[in-house]
Amino acid sequence: MTDTVITIACIFIYIAASSPNRGSLGATNGIAQMVVSIMRTFGPGFAASVFSISIEKPGNWWIVHFFLMTFVFTGIGASLFLPSKLWKN
Repeated sequence: MTDTVITIACIFIYIAASSPNRGSLGATNGIAQMVVSIMRTFGPGFAASVFSISIEKPGNWWIVHFFLMTFVFTGIGASLFLPSKLWKN
């Protein structure tokens, strides 16, 4: 429970940091919520498909690990573009 609260707080800090100014914070939050909704729509189907492909043949066990590592490195790369300060003033 505590980990979820901390995670959600960090996500909102990142959303606030990514808005160009305080006036566009609502629009930035709306775009972020839209992207999260799209990911929650396609994510379970994609994960189930990759898992079913990996168990279809015993030699395909690496496919799940490949996709998970791809997501991890993409997330790390995207986090490098986050600003260190919220706003200039």
